[in-house]
Amino acid sequence: MIRETSVRLRHVEEARIDADAEQVVAFTCPGDRLDPASARMLERLGVAPGELEASGLLPARVHQVATGPLLGAGRPRRVVLVGLDPEAGAVAAVRDAATIAGRHAEGDGPIAVALPTLAARRPGATEALVEGLILGRHRFDRYRSGVAPRPSALDLLVAADVAEDALIAEARRGAIVADAANWARDLATTAPADKTPEVLAEELRAVVAAAGGSVRIWSERELEAAGFRGVLAVASGSPARPAMVEIELRGDASRDAHVALAGKGVTFDSGGLDLKAVESMYTMKHDMGGAAAVAAAVYAAGRLALPVNLHVALPLVENMPSGTALRPGDVIEHWNGMTSEVVSPDAEGRLILADAISYLTTRAPRSLLAVSTLTGTTAVGADLWGVFSDAHDLAGDLVEAGRRAGEPGWALPLWRPYRSYLDSAVADLRNTGERLTYSVAGIVASLFLAEFVPPSLPWAHIDIAATVARTRLTANAAWPAGATGSPARALVRWLEATGAAA
Repeated sequence: MIRETSVRLRHVEEARIDADAEQVVAFTCPGDRLDPASARMLERLGVAPGELEASGLLPARVHQVATGPLLGAGRPRRVVLVGLDPEAGAVAAVRDAATIAGRHAEGDGPIAVALPTLAARRPGATEALVEGLILGRHRFDRYRSGVAPRPSALDLLVAADVAEDALIAEARRGAIVADAANWARDLATTAPADKTPEVLAEELRAVVAAAGGSVRIWSERELEAAGFRGVLAVASGSPARPAMVEIELRGDASRDAHVALAGKGVTFDSGGLDLKAVESMYTMKHDMGGAAAVAAAVYAAGRLALPVNLHVALPLVENMPSGTALRPGDVIEHWNGMTSEVVSPDAEGRLILADAISYLTTRAPRSLLAVSTLTGTTAVGADLWGVFSDAHDLAGDLVEAGRRAGEPGWALPLWRPYRSYLDSAVADLRNTGERLTYSVAGIVASLFLAEFVPPSLPWAHIDIAATVARTRLTANAAWPAGATGSPARALVRWLEATGAAA
């Protein structure tokens, strides 16, 4: 379940420093010097900047961290120094440095921190500070024996020249968005046996309903009666029953216009009868990352009361090999009556999303997004998700939302001539081409989904297979190996902008 962080803010001048400030987070600037705001805060806490230099803690260069004790009564017991990256932009620099600081913070006690000088009076800077600290402090300890859960409170002693009401509002928003992303991270990291479709559906129901969403769980029997045969076909090899979570969130009761969201929810993907190589299968517990990110964004939209109406479909299945599994050569009739020939049972995400997308379009949304770990062949590396769309304004808005959220993406072509890869001799289309090269597989997968979207509807597919989780090779200073929650925070930014523009 989601862990909602309560944030308590107190000004450094008002706090009883000897009793309250257990740690201090300070930032450094290029040139091996303390950020002026951090220097002033340290002086208030009885720590002379020269003392840090003498201790060897300085310098802490860009995205590097140094930690050490601060001895003596009336002062914090520990300092965490992180180097700012001013080239990233003020708000992004604060978020990244705070995330790094959160990873190195110890214990559960209050943290003293000053908003860096480069971000003073910048809208969103306090939000980024709180968001980064909560993202950085996140730990997944569900399966560790003898480890107490991380606290669900963040007690900050702040030194910032901002109005109190603005600071509190930004801190609340940062906490909600970070909590949502951390929930998506937890869902993706949970062992497959503990998040079968029915189990995951119940958790999504509980969390989203608490945020104001109306939730319906479609059972296997209901999916069969309604004709969601793509979902049923992918699930046919597993003893775990499929489900679909349908969500409606009304943030603007004065309007009927809504946004449709679909998220791929394969709780474990073995590849089916096209069994994956063993080195690829371990990470397939993340294959429901699209559904997790969408659900997290819906939760945040509800908690933030964003003025946008949402209609969401999250098909949940487990893709396993067995005597009843989907076979190469099988033909599926999808929810809207279109048929697809199965070339590979391992190209299964598009089969369940086709049902969900065609169902969502019947309510005439003003735009539609599909989020999935579909191919991992976006060719833009582990830092960027790819968005495939020929609705260029929509793609641009999504990329801008990702930039602002610190979850960047890149617009990629939905190149229609590649549709020929999906030509089938026996059905309306096939679920993938034969012997596709790495460079075109992501486009072809998105073109499959496009077949289920009316031509007049602006839509986009966000492929997060490369960004849903970091490996040890792609981990960096801000993000460790493991699930990222991407692109939940980007989706929140996009929904916020969409609601404001309505």
